[in-house]
Amino acid sequence: MRTLTKRTNSFDKLNSFGIEYKNWRGQKDVKGVYLMQGYQKDDDGIYWAMSRTVCLSSNPSQADVDEIDRIYNNPPVVDGELVLIDGEVYKTRLLSGGDYSNTAIFDKVEA
Repeated sequence: MRTLTKRTNSFDKLNSFGIEYKNWRGQKDVKGVYLMQGYQKDDDGIYWAMSRTVCLSSNPSQADVDEIDRIYNNPPVVDGELVLIDGEVYKTRLLSGGDYSNTAIFDKVEA
């Protein structure tokens, strides 16, 4: 079971991960996301996946290259997959196929 870690700040390039979703054509695809907490309100405790923003660069840093490589060359998180967040088990639930900025919610699995 893989462990997901919340994004530390706006420049965090270490805690992003790939997630499988259905694009607008209905085909499976992978995109980079960050783990966030606070979906409807800042303190609601809900974990969710937010799409990485696109940033064009004529001279990407090694950290940028490493992040892209990690996202697209490792197996993505998939709908229904169990993941570990802050030491607890959560089930991945794609929202509307996952083709929006709010890609997925992680539902806590009760023991």
